[in-house]
Amino acid sequence: MTILPMCKAIAVGRTSAQTAFMQGVAHKCGFGLVEDTSHDIPSPDARIAFFLAHYQMGDDLLGKLVQQVRQAPGQTRFSPVILFSDDCSFEQVIKYVHLGFDDVLSLPDKKEMLIQRLNNQLLRQIMYVETADYFGPDRRRLEVDGYSHQRRLGLGGHARYYFRRLPDAGVQIEKHQIFPALHFEAPLRRVG
Repeated sequence: MTILPMCKAIAVGRTSAQTAFMQGVAHKCGFGLVEDTSHDIPSPDARIAFFLAHYQMGDDLLGKLVQQVRQAPGQTRFSPVILFSDDCSFEQVIKYVHLGFDDVLSLPDKKEMLIQRLNNQLLRQIMYVETADYFGPDRRRLEVDGYSHQRRLGLGGHARYYFRRLPDAGVQIEKHQIFPALHFEAPLRRVG
């Protein structure tokens, strides 16, 4: 069973053909409302809004889209931002995860699989991380040998948000944890 009919999809592409393609994907997946946007992030409304991006927009525009959504007011900043790509390499997926996408879906794929992956963004608890220059899904979630994200080594302050996206109620934040930056002093030296 899908609950996507209770959600809105916002199709994003560099060209009108890319945007129309993303609208078609959204309709096929069963979103209750499908819109497009050229540059402005729409204001939040009662529904959970998915931002569906076309991979051929280019890395700069994809990064700007994620940044705009994550800096938007209210619940919009917690919206799932999903990239639809052709069959790409694992290295490409890691790159998109580091940009801050909630998921990367490959086309062509079975409609049922796409719907299941989109539904995974709803109802279950999700964790986002906030640092001085990033807000979004924990980028370490796909770490494997050789692909560790360097930010893991830092001791800077950060926060974690645990929340659920509920189509009938919006984003429900369940826990917000703040971790201050760790400061170490040099050990005292013995004199004499």
